[in-house]
Amino acid sequence: MTELATYELRERIATITIDDGKVNAFSIPMLEAIHAAFDQAERDEAIVILTGREGYFSAGFDLKVFAGGDVEQVIEMLTLGATLAERILGFERPVITACSGHTVAAGAFMALAADMRIGTDGPFRSG
Repeated sequence: MTELATYELRERIATITIDDGKVNAFSIPMLEAIHAAFDQAERDEAIVILTGREGYFSAGFDLKVFAGGDVEQVIEMLTLGATLAERILGFERPVITACSGHTVAAGAFMALAADMRIGTDGPFRSG
């Protein structure tokens, strides 16, 4: 796991925090880090809380990858994102998304795939 996704385990509750220092865009490295954290949660047989940094849960896929025009990278990013949503939806233990701010585009898909979503009050967009 990288600093893009940190993993903390307490009493079989795993908190996965995503933070790219910006809008938590689902880049290929970010998605790989989240998958690695879910791998660890599976090994730990843990309930998962997936959260972002203050102000942003996630703004969705990394638009720079789309704009870059590398079709293989676009397909890789979309595949990692789709399999993450499926993984959250079918995870053996409960997954809770603690939406700490804006939750849009693919970020909203991840939140909707969870068993429960909790949002913070504020001038945030979700959808």
